[in-house]
Amino acid sequence: MLGTLMSQTPTTSHTVGTEEEGMRLDRLVRKFYAKKPLAWVYGEIRRGNVRVNGKKKPQSYRLAGGDEITLPAPPEARAKRKPQSRWSGPVPAIITEEE
Repeated sequence: MLGTLMSQTPTTSHTVGTEEEGMRLDRLVRKFYAKKPLAWVYGEIRRGNVRVNGKKKPQSYRLAGGDEITLPAPPEARAKRKPQSRWSGPVPAIITEEE
């Protein structure tokens, strides 16, 4: 099932260079997605959407030179929508009684 999800999600690849050797996986992902919330970054790693050499790795994994990192494309900003009222039925009629 995870393979199916990964094939539907747009991804990008990055090869680890000498300047990134020994860096933790979460640090590298945070470097690429600096404007995304940390919760999103760590969630993508936990769910396995960030892969190292085609395999899911923990956030504390130390990168080696030549590792192939598969990164998910960042989600588009969601358009703000109007809050929906709780009652979606017909407008109730107001009945008053006078003396």
